[in-house]
Amino acid sequence: MIVDVHAHLATRDLFDHLTEHPVFGKMMSKNSEGGYNIGAGPLDSLCYDLEPRLASLSARNVDVQLVGTFNPLLHWMGGAPDAAFSRYINADTAKAVAADKRLWGMATIAFGDPDTAAEELRRAVGEYGFKGAHVGISAGERTLDDPAFEPVWSVAEELGLFLFMHPARDRQIERCEDYNLNTIVAYPMETGITVSRLIFAGVFERHPGLKLCLAHGGGTLVWLAARLDRGFWAPVFEHNPAQHEHITKRPSEYVKQLYVDTCVFGAEQLDFLLSFMGPDHVMFGTDYPFEIADSEGECAAPWLAGLDDATRAKIDGGNAMAILETAG
Repeated sequence: MIVDVHAHLATRDLFDHLTEHPVFGKMMSKNSEGGYNIGAGPLDSLCYDLEPRLASLSARNVDVQLVGTFNPLLHWMGGAPDAAFSRYINADTAKAVAADKRLWGMATIAFGDPDTAAEELRRAVGEYGFKGAHVGISAGERTLDDPAFEPVWSVAEELGLFLFMHPARDRQIERCEDYNLNTIVAYPMETGITVSRLIFAGVFERHPGLKLCLAHGGGTLVWLAARLDRGFWAPVFEHNPAQHEHITKRPSEYVKQLYVDTCVFGAEQLDFLLSFMGPDHVMFGTDYPFEIADSEGECAAPWLAGLDDATRAKIDGGNAMAILETAG
């Protein structure tokens, strides 16, 4: 079985809504080709056009594609979905995936409304049968290690949900505005920062059953895991007591509780992810339909073909299905 754990999909209805109600800092508009522009640039029609997506799934023998909404809607400068908007997005996702049994929807969490976010997540899972949710790397101005979000992690752990973390462009890293560095450099950096905060804040200590998969091979996190440990054990001048306040293990041990996708584009990088995370914690993911992605699996496929059958089966879909079959 092949499961793509990393993809995005919405309907035209949602993008029509965004042309009238901009929420993430960039005005959307309809263009002369019948599609949409974000600011001055076009949006890839594959974000909402089902026919080529389904053809791609068939050509690649993909059995399940987990899809979340358009990722700028996970959070934006100064905000994140409140309960009402998360309901709108989740209804849109449910409508989008109804077209084909291979498309499985992922909830959007109301991180902009901490008081109701956990119960809204529970409601979306119950109403639409979602097996998981997409998680950004912030909640507007709040970081995800904020104690206000403890109920969200509790519900996700209780329901055994598959959580997939994906960055969006709101927490601008200085000097990444040019050369598209926000996407190719800042995205993986932000994932590493966010999960490092979650580790030191004790989120994974308190919720060891969380099933969190990180986009883009975990961003910088896996590469920096040994450095996190080194900082954790600094004895005198660089010792930071806050690092020890909420956790009882080395930071790298919490990293290994998580999952990462294969969307890193190089065999050498994939070899390292596999050696560090182990075959039970790597999952096939494409970031469909974007260009700075592995949308057709062309980068991961040759590497997967060189693995032994048991390891390949786990990464192709076995690891993901072990979570999805019991979630909800």
